[in-house]
Amino acid sequence: MLAGILSLRQAELKGVLHGNLAVAMEIPSVRVSLADMGLTPAEQAEVLTEFEHNSEAFVSAQMTCRVFGDGDHFAVEIKATEGFEWFTLNPLSDIPLSDWIRGHREELNRIRLQQITDAGAAMCHDKLQKVAGVPVVFDAERYRDSFALGSHVNAFGFAVEAVTGSRRSLCCHEDANGTLYFALPADTTSFKLRGRRIAGTSVWFPGEYTVEIRKSAAAAPTDAPPSEALPGETMPGETMPQDGSMTDPESTPDSQSPSGEPAMKPDTNSNESAATEMKMTPEPR
Repeated sequence: MLAGILSLRQAELKGVLHGNLAVAMEIPSVRVSLADMGLTPAEQAEVLTEFEHNSEAFVSAQMTCRVFGDGDHFAVEIKATEGFEWFTLNPLSDIPLSDWIRGHREELNRIRLQQITDAGAAMCHDKLQKVAGVPVVFDAERYRDSFALGSHVNAFGFAVEAVTGSRRSLCCHEDANGTLYFALPADTTSFKLRGRRIAGTSVWFPGEYTVEIRKSAAAAPTDAPPSEALPGETMPGETMPQDGSMTDPESTPDSQSPSGEPAMKPDTNSNESAATEMKMTPEPR
């Protein structure tokens, strides 16, 4: 009986995790194919050309997500805004949490990939309408959360959010080692790691952890991108790789410009991130 009780206690998805403040760090950009977004070859070429010459930026108080054309792919770049820093944690240090991630990876990635595809297709349609002279207001929150941030994470990064006071922040990046990256106020000393919720769905992750921040600088993210970003191609290796969208008023996208362009904030970091290609099919089971 005692062994059974201890086993149940060990399986609880709660406790304390340790995170780091990552100083002066850049998130590598990722590349996403248009292959599964329902466009004709001519439409794909037109969309990529337009995004190459006129990128789209989806801005919140915490970050700027910029989507631009890069050869035959989209590139997605994320930068924290002034007053926010990158905070990291690796959930695989907790055994019950690591087991939960492993058991739910396939299901969560299936949902994530569908959101990337649907949001990407809608974004392409808006871009084509805009090129044709039709007045368009981009759904900046959806394209930021479901497409841009969704392409930067894997299963667990997609399932959770960081809670600091009333602010709920989606995971912005998840590297090949399973490390999560959140853009949080620079003075953050701890936050809650909880499951995110999208309207009409249940919370995807049932646990809650307190993340205590150590003020040491974290290593830069690995160059390898999250796996299973979109259906289509297979990536070498295995990675671990955001809804409740960001509901804090400060984290909603800025208003659109009259031209249909999402409003741009000044970019506080002009250095280009290292590009990482986002491959396109679920890893073999």
